[in-house]
Amino acid sequence: MWYAVSRDSGNPIHVLVKGRDLVLWKSKNDWIAFDDRCPHRGASLSLGKVKDDVLICPYHGWEYSSEGYAIRVPAHSMRGPARAKKYEVSYKYGLLWVNLDEGSEEIPDFREYYDNSFMKVECGPYLFNASPFKVVENFLDVSHFPFVHEGLLGTQETPEIPKYEVNEEHGKIIAKNIRIYQPDPDGSGRGGWENYTYEILSPYSAYFIKEGDGSRSFSIFMTVTPLEERRTLMWMIIAVNYPGDPKKMREFQDTLAEQDRKVVESIKEGQETFVSSDAIVVAYRKLLKRMGYI
Repeated sequence: MWYAVSRDSGNPIHVLVKGRDLVLWKSKNDWIAFDDRCPHRGASLSLGKVKDDVLICPYHGWEYSSEGYAIRVPAHSMRGPARAKKYEVSYKYGLLWVNLDEGSEEIPDFREYYDNSFMKVECGPYLFNASPFKVVENFLDVSHFPFVHEGLLGTQETPEIPKYEVNEEHGKIIAKNIRIYQPDPDGSGRGGWENYTYEILSPYSAYFIKEGDGSRSFSIFMTVTPLEERRTLMWMIIAVNYPGDPKKMREFQDTLAEQDRKVVESIKEGQETFVSSDAIVVAYRKLLKRMGYI
């Protein structure tokens, strides 16, 4: 499984994924990921430095090649008898991704990212003290808009969510024709009826595109990184096919994320009741169960 871990800042850098400490560093040609632990005496390699295409441990200066081999032990002028555990790294959508070898899934597709008619705006990451699945469920849930995001993504005067369709297409769960009135759907201050299409891309990634009554399209690709059992980072990329202020869009999304965070972190486990507006969340739960996540 691929997990988004960084937006490429620093060399080397420490990241945490599912309770696992990793170090990312850039060689001349590629990004590399190891366990953030020197096989010699256990020091954090992320505290070291990159020089001449090797990662140097901060404790005893052992030098590791891009393949993880200890190619120099300064105290003995020799190669080391150890190798750092290495992980596959990919750079996509302005994000560094690490594969923890839990399956053969590819990084989910975000088609607007490579469409030059769309402006892209990076948002987050946002930290939630909650499970990654609760964060994804919240992203998929539209009936909370009039209450958690009142005056922005919804209004309590029009809270109804008409019945919509959820189907599996090309290996993805897709919910279409979700209609909702939004006073300020994108931070521009222009309200109107929006039509949502949601796609569940993986247990950790989802997407929606919403279109108003005109030709304006607004989409978000969202992926979450489980740091620990109840600590999750949420990454977002907005794509719009109309002019806008990226700074204001990012600030608008920051506001929404903070409103969501407070509620999502308050959720307590226990028996739940579902209604028709929860159809996309129910489909997501079934996917998680089928894949063995719950």
